[in-house]
Amino acid sequence: MGAYIVRKKLKKHNGIMFTQIWSNEKDMETKAEFEKIIPRYPELHRQVAVVTGGAKGIGLGIVIRLVREGMRVAIADMDRESLANTLDSLLALGCTVIGFPGNLRNPAFIEKIFDEVIK
Repeated sequence: MGAYIVRKKLKKHNGIMFTQIWSNEKDMETKAEFEKIIPRYPELHRQVAVVTGGAKGIGLGIVIRLVREGMRVAIADMDRESLANTLDSLLALGCTVIGFPGNLRNPAFIEKIFDEVIK
């Protein structure tokens, strides 16, 4: 059994359950569930997407589909804790994601996101 990392339990999205405790065994199970999602759009591979509200709910479902297609995804969300947990979970699956906690009502925040994504 590997080292344990404590994480907040998230809901099941697209057949993937993000759980509170990750071990090597659980990581393999989650990765297997993630890999069951069949990529359908090869033209999206290595493209970049920005998803707002992507830390939970429908936004997270969209993020999961996009990263499974091989996209690099920037996730913006106001809920810092959910965003951190989502990023940790997706990075553990080998996804290329970056997070931006903040409010889209702030034009400087939007500018920051796109400045970073364009780099």
